[in-house]
Amino acid sequence: MPKLLPSYFRQQFAQVTNPPIDPIRERLVMSLTSKLGYRHNWFGESIEHAKQVELESPILFRSEFDRLCSLDDPAFHTATLSVLFRVSEGEDGMRNAIEKLCQAAEGAADEGKFLIVLSDPRH
Repeated sequence: MPKLLPSYFRQQFAQVTNPPIDPIRERLVMSLTSKLGYRHNWFGESIEHAKQVELESPILFRSEFDRLCSLDDPAFHTATLSVLFRVSEGEDGMRNAIEKLCQAAEGAADEGKFLIVLSDPRH
């Protein structure tokens, strides 16, 4: 059935928008946790499936970051790669830096590194 023009300007129940997503007030339906580590076959179950680090937040304190990078387990060996490039080289410099970064990340994965940290080494 045709609708009257004013009906298009009135919000229906399902169209009401919420305020921006707030993980603190909406913790029952939303989570900021993330897991790091190799994800094995979902249909299997072994002790290797449990080798993951769960982070409560995507933001880490320096002490948490250092502890993560120093885990003494082959499943969490880390490679730290620099994301710096010379601004004076312009777009070509950035493009080359990204290509080198991709190659370095691929090389680290080939060496058995499971966690790749992109870092600004000036810290």
